[in-house]
Amino acid sequence: MTHIAPLADARVRAYRWLAGLFARELTAREIGGYRAVQGQALLMDLARSTPALAGGVEALRAALRAETPDTELALDLAGDYARLFLGVARRQAAPPFASAYLSERGLLFQEATRRMENVLRYHDLSIPDDFKEPADHIAVELTVMAELAGRGAVTDNPAARRLRAEQADFLDIHLLTWLPDFARDCAQFDSRGVYGALATATHDFITDDRTRLAA
Repeated sequence: MTHIAPLADARVRAYRWLAGLFARELTAREIGGYRAVQGQALLMDLARSTPALAGGVEALRAALRAETPDTELALDLAGDYARLFLGVARRQAAPPFASAYLSERGLLFQEATRRMENVLRYHDLSIPDDFKEPADHIAVELTVMAELAGRGAVTDNPAARRLRAEQADFLDIHLLTWLPDFARDCAQFDSRGVYGALATATHDFITDDRTRLAA
């Protein structure tokens, strides 16, 4: 009988949680959910099971503690999201695309996009129809890592070593090549600090995860 080890399950949940936060703005309904008892428990469990995420979790919890209605806080955070990730602030932005950091002129749809499209085809994965971003968007890359982590999480899989190496290679090629600069820009330009802290936590978590994969 196959089973998923607790650490592996925590990795998958962490990658999926981060992917969702970077994929789009938080809605008022989601904020309300995080403010509820179950939502607070989920956040605390994330911080406990994945310590590298603790700083990002606490930044989000601090924002949630503000005496601001769900709808108003959603608008505030959506403004931060737009300025950082949608190009609204232009020079004071953190484009969530590998191409923006890896191409010579900072253009989108460059080699990093094509490499990710090849990865998606190889693993028989696809981007949802309602997500209209290039394949090298950070949310897509984090989602792919969640999928790879899930595939490699079955402890009695004879191909586990190969799957771990595959995950390590993916991090080296598709995330760690640009994530440090992305996290730096988020921290520098996010005045409220929620996305800056989440980006820093993402970098910390992935750096730790890469070390675990090499063990």
